[in-house]
Amino acid sequence: MSQFKNKITQINVELGFAIINKVNLIHFPKGNNSVKITCIFENENEPVQLTYNPKLNRIFGLTGWFRQHNARAGDFINFEVKEPLKTYKLNFEKGISLPAKTFQTRSTKKGRDIFMFGEPINFRGIIFAPVNEQGVIFLFSKLHEDLGIKIAGIQQAYPDARGMRFNGRGWVEERIEFEYKASDFRTHGHDIEKCDIIVCWINDWQNCPIEIMELKSIIKEISE
Repeated sequence: MSQFKNKITQINVELGFAIINKVNLIHFPKGNNSVKITCIFENENEPVQLTYNPKLNRIFGLTGWFRQHNARAGDFINFEVKEPLKTYKLNFEKGISLPAKTFQTRSTKKGRDIFMFGEPINFRGIIFAPVNEQGVIFLFSKLHEDLGIKIAGIQQAYPDARGMRFNGRGWVEERIEFEYKASDFRTHGHDIEKCDIIVCWINDWQNCPIEIMELKSIIKEISE
């Protein structure tokens, strides 16, 4: 029986999926289409059917299990391969959460003719962090596949974009608005009932009633 361990990231917790490392893909089905796999959670006898996407190397449908264990970035999933390519047992293991590193930059230059740069990120060809909404859109274009979102279209009208995301059973439309800071959404007077996700560089909106994707924290998780 094969066993291996996966570290849980903040993205995994927020979006309810697990990414299988390349070295362990031999234990999972191959192909381009999503398939059902059988999973058994620790302390439970009844198996459940979860969706595995071979193209993205992801198991979807773990949101409830993460919530049950109050999962945080730095915890682990221990996998036991009961039946190769078919059946797996998942055990939760508490880890040690480490504080995220932060950058602080400040410029004394001011004026319209000065081009302002964000903090260094060196992420997939982007040297500096966004300093405005346009920068957020460009950065999102580099990692939307990592977040399980396919872009259906971008427009000038509100909301900025339409995306599609797999929820474990099918692809669901998501209405997306881009902002530099999450609180800019309120400043701009947007109707929250017509948006599903705010994509921003900085999340400064506590207890926001809709989903927020803070790219600043997300790229740190992906880069680790």
